[in-house]
Amino acid sequence: MRTFSSIVIAIVTLAIIACVRAQNGKFSYVVHSAPAIDIKSVDITPIPILHPGEALLTFEADLKRPINTIATALKIVRTVSGIKLPVNCYKVEGLDVGSCNYTDLCIVLKTMLPSFKPETCPAAMAIYGIDCNCPFKI
Repeated sequence: MRTFSSIVIAIVTLAIIACVRAQNGKFSYVVHSAPAIDIKSVDITPIPILHPGEALLTFEADLKRPINTIATALKIVRTVSGIKLPVNCYKVEGLDVGSCNYTDLCIVLKTMLPSFKPETCPAAMAIYGIDCNCPFKI
């Protein structure tokens, strides 16, 4: 099994675009069902997420089978003064952002990030064998 952290840019981009801020000083996640993957860890820094600003999400998992398309249902909940508020899915310039169902994160990355192409692929992606081509060859 191979370990990877390839959807870092996608999730961070979506989180920043949705203007998510962790108000309670911690980041948490829940995995409901993942038959093809065992998630070992997920972390995001800095907390709180600042907007505008940069954030780094690390994601480590063991794959149980080859994955060509990465689809996800992302649910973002913002905590303000102790009250949990869900962030809805919005259309922004034809793209879904926020708590949405994403059928192919590779296409989302390619659409949102002009640098997501082989000639400018971030070194952090290349370490894990990702060459910024869709579909991912993981």
